[in-house]
Amino acid sequence: MKPFSFKITPEHFLLCVSVSLLWVSNAAVQTSVMTAKAMATVTTATQTTTPTTKTPTTPTATTTTATTPLLTTKKPPGNVNNVTVSARNETSITLKWEKVGGIPTYFLRSEAMTPMDVPVYDTTGGSSVEYVVTSLTAGKKYNFTIITTFEGANSTGFSYEAVTAPGNVNNVTVSARNETSITLKWEKVGGIPTYFLRSEAMTPM
Repeated sequence: MKPFSFKITPEHFLLCVSVSLLWVSNAAVQTSVMTAKAMATVTTATQTTTPTTKTPTTPTATTTTATTPLLTTKKPPGNVNNVTVSARNETSITLKWEKVGGIPTYFLRSEAMTPMDVPVYDTTGGSSVEYVVTSLTAGKKYNFTIITTFEGANSTGFSYEAVTAPGNVNNVTVSARNETSITLKWEKVGGIPTYFLRSEAMTPM
């Protein structure tokens, strides 16, 4: 076999060197590209896996200022004084009282009336008030409460008792008599034990 041989000229040497440099350059470029891709992959992985920390938001406290309503308390008027019975009979009682500070408005309360609370308003302009309670029973005691009222405020009330005039007796008879005396007899009225006997023949009458 004939041995293989070739001759290397300066041109061949320069070509080999150029090819070698080109191969090294390509390898370096590929290495740089791979390195850049690897770094990009690492960066992307880092960005993906790194959790985002959110700062908790502290709720803002709302301060509410309570407004206290102004309480306006009116002083109630005083109670009446000097309540009297100015007239009465078997079925009615007339009550009379002095006004409190000139106030003309009152309530009269009693179980004997319907309704129990009756407004009383004086229009005479005088210093006293009168009110007639009717439809009552003869010889009976009644309880009344007079309440002063002024601009929506009421007094505690003044209590007063009054009675109607009792009925007249019936069945009067002479149970005995002689030359100087007469004995009269009658039935009690509603169990009442007290009476007045009036006559010009007697002193006092």
